[in-house]
Amino acid sequence: MKPMKLPPRLVNFKGMTLIEMMIVVGLIAGVYGLAANKFSSQDRQIRLTIRQFVTLARDVRKRAQRKQGTHRVQFNLDSKPQTYSVDASDELVFYFVPDEEDDDRKAPPASFAPVRNQSKKVKLPSKLKITQIEVDKLGVFTSGNIPIYFQPSGRTLATSIQLSADKLKWTLFLNPFTSEFSVLSSHKSLEDILEEYLVKSEKLEKE
Repeated sequence: MKPMKLPPRLVNFKGMTLIEMMIVVGLIAGVYGLAANKFSSQDRQIRLTIRQFVTLARDVRKRAQRKQGTHRVQFNLDSKPQTYSVDASDELVFYFVPDEEDDDRKAPPASFAPVRNQSKKVKLPSKLKITQIEVDKLGVFTSGNIPIYFQPSGRTLATSIQLSADKLKWTLFLNPFTSEFSVLSSHKSLEDILEEYLVKSEKLEKE
């Protein structure tokens, strides 16, 4: 009986050695590790930026009280990436609250100058986007340069800032009495937030 001959392609086929398999697995793990580090780094940067917003409002309020001038945080929603900056004025600036027949929602002009150590525009992480800013009595803004003013008394108008990063959503609520941000883990309108605070306040009063 003649021995069976295998096709040449099977005779010449060489399987992967253990070392080669280890190299391939190592390369795959390395690529995955780099991608994971990139995403985790971006997530950390986003969360850090949100914490910076909370600190920023507190610092600007204190500076306005200390300097007895009007300070503002101005958000540029049209730039890519979006930015914000801090400047100040010696003048007392009030929000212009329009009448029903008046559509002008801009604050009166005033001379503002960059605040020392905060003169540069701060860029938001590329994945993080402000989808809208809602200011009490002024309305909802989704584009343009939107200022938030802090009076010498430290007071400001109630404001909500909605942020998104892929599927993640947050709302920053600026309390008009404390001028501090609260972070909510979803998108909420300013009306809903104020209503919730009102309900909580009523409960506390009853207790």
